[in-house]
Amino acid sequence: MEDDQPMKCYIHALCPVKNSSSKRKFFNCWQQNEEDVPRAVCFAPAKHDEIDSLKKTKAPIKIYQYRRGPNGEVILDDKSKCKPVEDVGFPYREPAATSDVVTIANLANVATEQIVMIKAEVASVSGIKTIQTQHQGTLRKQDVTLRDPTSSIKLVLWGDHVDSLEANKTYLLENLKLKSNRYGHYLNTPKDVQFQYHIIEPF
Repeated sequence: MEDDQPMKCYIHALCPVKNSSSKRKFFNCWQQNEEDVPRAVCFAPAKHDEIDSLKKTKAPIKIYQYRRGPNGEVILDDKSKCKPVEDVGFPYREPAATSDVVTIANLANVATEQIVMIKAEVASVSGIKTIQTQHQGTLRKQDVTLRDPTSSIKLVLWGDHVDSLEANKTYLLENLKLKSNRYGHYLNTPKDVQFQYHIIEPF
């Protein structure tokens, strides 16, 4: 269902045009609105250059005729329109660099799917669950609650990474991927980058 209200935002982190499993061309970008930075999927590859230009100029824009996906992502197509405007009522925020240690509170300014590095204490560790997946077979997962002086967040450990972190210890956690669903943001151990962790001095 289309959203009736135009979305006020800035464009961040544009990806190249790719082919989906159904051979449909698409690209991803992230749209910084007033509160967060939701992921957007555009199925109109001809709009890539236009959106790339808006990203490079950091222009405030309004997006018309878009839809919301099941996980809260923004879906754009040939009917969607991106119009530069003078002001959207909130400032452009520079995305956090992946080489920087990010506080948990500042993850709200990071685009979903971005790789991040954080320093955090492990507040709790759940038991290991075994789940069946369609494409990867049987996988093990474990939920961990992380905290720092600014906030807390859930981390999902997958596969060989389960049981790697201990409660009440503080770590430098590298190469985590920021994810989001209808309940908010969480962190994940990615498949395409090697997750690393080191015990360091507590806060």
